[in-house]
Amino acid sequence: MKRRLLLARVCSIAGFGALAGCIDGAGSTDGNGDENDTDDNWTTGDDEDTATDPVADTSIETLEAKCGSTSEATIAADLEAESGTATITGSVRAPNPCHEAVVAGTVVENGTLTATIGVESDGEDICMECTGQVEYEATITFGRRPPTVLAVDHEHLEETNEVARRDLDG
Repeated sequence: MKRRLLLARVCSIAGFGALAGCIDGAGSTDGNGDENDTDDNWTTGDDEDTATDPVADTSIETLEAKCGSTSEATIAADLEAESGTATITGSVRAPNPCHEAVVAGTVVENGTLTATIGVESDGEDICMECTGQVEYEATITFGRRPPTVLAVDHEHLEETNEVARRDLDG
């Protein structure tokens, strides 16, 4: 009789533990098991519902890689179009010219979108021995909630520096 009571209590405790994992309130879900992010701070990712994110898409093209040390950017924005876009043209420093420009990330905080541009190796085995300068053109397409300010940071040797900023609110 005591064995049945012990087994009943163990099963009850095990069942409660399993149920507790199912009703964890740490994050809400959208019905598909995906967590919803209701924060005002956003990062780009592979979310299916990008229409409410500040950034719907990013792309970047390396225009030229050469010896040099310039790190600068300019921002042109067209917010009147159906899907507003911003085009960033600039040059970012690299360890050598055998690198390509990449969008290292985008973060929105307090209405300011910061796009970080970095470089990655282009895979060439032989490269000139000089500091590189990679010229690029990046395009950011905004979702339905565009940011009020766009800032551009450049990564170089594990440092990040702001090189351009534009008010998009007016």
